Amino acid sequence: MRKASQKKGVEPNFSSQVIGLGILFLLLVGYIIYFFNINFNSNMVRIGKFPLYCFEVKGEVSEPGVYFFPFPPNINQLFAAANGFQETKLLMNSKVIPDPGDLIFIKKTSPGIEVKFDSMEARKKIILGIPLDINTATAEEFSAIPGIGLGIGNKIVEFRNNQGKFFNLEDLKKINGIGNKRLRKIKKYLTVDSETFY
Repeated sequence: MRKASQKKGVEPNFSSQVIGLGILFLLLVGYIIYFFNINFNSNMVRIGKFPLYCFEVKGEVSEPGVYFFPFPPNINQLFAAANGFQETKLLMNSKVIPDPGDLIFIKKTSPGIEVKFDSMEARKKIILGIPLDINTATAEEFSAIPGIGLGIGNKIVEFRNNQGKFFNLEDLKKINGIGNKRLRKIKKYLTVDSETFY
């Protein structure tokens, strides 16, 4: 009789512990999902809670590649990082700040260093979490976004050419093939830069 009563007393404690651990596990999973949704839906590249500014450097530098900064670097700082921090004369205003996702091409000339700006490939931007500007992206760049093929990419560009610039992401719903559901899926990959309105 004593043994039976001891077992009954132990079982509720074990069940309570299992339920408690289950609730704790669900809360932890919920926090992780919430945390990553904030990061992936943001229009800025983020790792944890630290914004990163991302650029690609190519051309005549000792260490070409993709560079991340915790602050917006000027062209001199970016060039120094890609060139092993050697002192070099730049043929431009060294305080120019490139936009995140820019491709900077460096060419050495007799008077100094020539710098040209372009944009990173769309696929690289998407992988790095840098949104594409819907007022400047090409159909091919749009097609790199999950949920947009070349057909819808062409429709976006055609609409933009005929109707003018987009003022917000909601304007994309005017395009046949983009409704609320699709827009929700793709909007984290897109942005509207106010400077491209004009």
